[in-house]
Amino acid sequence: MNVLGKRVLITGGSSGIGLATATELARKGASVFIIGRRAKLVEEGIELLRAVGGEADGTGVDIATAEGRDQALASARASMGGVDILINCAGGVRAGIRRVASMTVRCERPPT
Repeated sequence: MNVLGKRVLITGGSSGIGLATATELARKGASVFIIGRRAKLVEEGIELLRAVGGEADGTGVDIATAEGRDQALASARASMGGVDILINCAGGVRAGIRRVASMTVRCERPPT
């Protein structure tokens, strides 16, 4: 999948699998917006992504709350002008399904 120029929002993007995913996407030319609960780790993650040549931004919010989700999405849209790809790496368990935003879902698979 070609991510050059795509705007990617990654929850849980300040550490672990989320940060590793963000780093690889930044290297491949995606604009990456990371979200994490710990603002210091988010800032360190942004610095890392920029150091590998990526365009990066982020915010420290808790997306376990509706307010946090709204703030994160608004920040990402303000920073990047929109979101093309959403990757959820944030941990946590919550019962029920909530609508975050209207979006188009597309699954791409490599040719066989």
